[in-house]
Amino acid sequence: MYTSQFQTLVDVIRERSNISDRGIRFIESDKNETVVSYRQLFEEAQGYLGYLQHIGIQPKQEIVFQIQENKSFVVAFWACILGGMIPVPVSIGEDDDHKLKVWRIWNILNHPFLIASEKVLDKIKKYAAEHDLQDFHHQLNEKSDIIQDQTYDYPASFYEPGANELAFIQFSSGSTGDPKGVMLTHHNLIHNTCAIGNALAVHSRDSFLSWMPLTHDMGLIACHLVPFITGINQNLMPTELFIRRPILWMKKAHEHKASILSSPNFGYNYFLKFLKNEPDWDLSHIKVIANGAEPILPELCDEFLKRCAAFNLKRSAILNVYGLAEASVGAAFSKLGKEFVPVYLHRDHLNLGERAVNVSKEDQNCASFVEVGRPIDYCQLRISDEANERVEDGIIGHIQIKGDNVTQGYYNNPESTEKALTSDGWVKTGDLGFISESGNLVVTGREKDIIFVNGKNIYPHDIER
Repeated sequence: MYTSQFQTLVDVIRERSNISDRGIRFIESDKNETVVSYRQLFEEAQGYLGYLQHIGIQPKQEIVFQIQENKSFVVAFWACILGGMIPVPVSIGEDDDHKLKVWRIWNILNHPFLIASEKVLDKIKKYAAEHDLQDFHHQLNEKSDIIQDQTYDYPASFYEPGANELAFIQFSSGSTGDPKGVMLTHHNLIHNTCAIGNALAVHSRDSFLSWMPLTHDMGLIACHLVPFITGINQNLMPTELFIRRPILWMKKAHEHKASILSSPNFGYNYFLKFLKNEPDWDLSHIKVIANGAEPILPELCDEFLKRCAAFNLKRSAILNVYGLAEASVGAAFSKLGKEFVPVYLHRDHLNLGERAVNVSKEDQNCASFVEVGRPIDYCQLRISDEANERVEDGIIGHIQIKGDNVTQGYYNNPESTEKALTSDGWVKTGDLGFISESGNLVVTGREKDIIFVNGKNIYPHDIER
């Protein structure tokens, strides 16, 4: 069992710097891969930290990440952690909304610096110039740097953070209009990664494989920090590579005998669209594919498992989970080694305060969901009414969380922080759900996302399906 033997992420990378036979495989293409041991990563991060300090970056200064390459991202992230700087990973997008989001986040921060890939930085500067954001454009010229894949040889001094100091800021991937920065401390991250290690029963022989972006909490925390803190091998594939060649996801799982994978609902559907007559893969070594970050469709889980059965993928491989940035990443996990449990409910009885009504999946009023398990270590979960009072099992209410993994609020945003917290210290997730007869959480939707048409509830995942 993994316990919080570490106080901070600095403790983690220092301890893992002793490991030279395990680390990260960066998958750049089908034939091009780079393996970096945890010892090498520590040395490269130390060198890059020296460079950041050389150009004047200070502890507690926020650094916005617009870094495309996984290896560069990881080195920069750990350099910041070692130097007490605050990484602010922000998703990279081609459209103006994403560039505007960078500007909005920049204005939330106190004294930010930006590290970017050259092409990305050029596009942000061009956007700022074209949209009359002269102050932003000027600051980018003064307070930005291009990250390069090279060896830095500058002396570095480490920062010794307290457990309750801010480790990094996680901005939600979806909100461009009003981005809110979730504050995650070393304490939050150590406890959540240990809890996930326990929920997945991570063993020294396990290895992770992920195509999730490192700007997303599932990609960075669940798929990078968890194998890091447990000291096992990990394989990181760029999201863009998965989009171009989704078949490589399982091809690489076969090649490298990865045992722990993850994907949101979208990934399974996208992969299946390209799954034709594939080589003779063996996926029997996969013990879990964590499924979260989006509404989960049981029909899609079933189709994925049926089509991958030809490659010896176990029926129990898909592990439906529930998480959010405010929980660091993980809040509830299904039971390892058990087949997923679909839930079919009458759509006219899914309102706040109503008791969920089970129906057959053939019923024309059926809305399909899945059980996503029970709270993981260090995390508490309750279902509450409008007055933030706990409701009995089976009643649909607000999902609220509390625990060592849970944020204390949003960065430089006391108003949103106050709205998110109950008077007794629970965080409102904004999600609705109930506890099933088996004691597992069922998430039924976002409280603000339900559409009412002619007295009927229409759910976004119905439309997406």
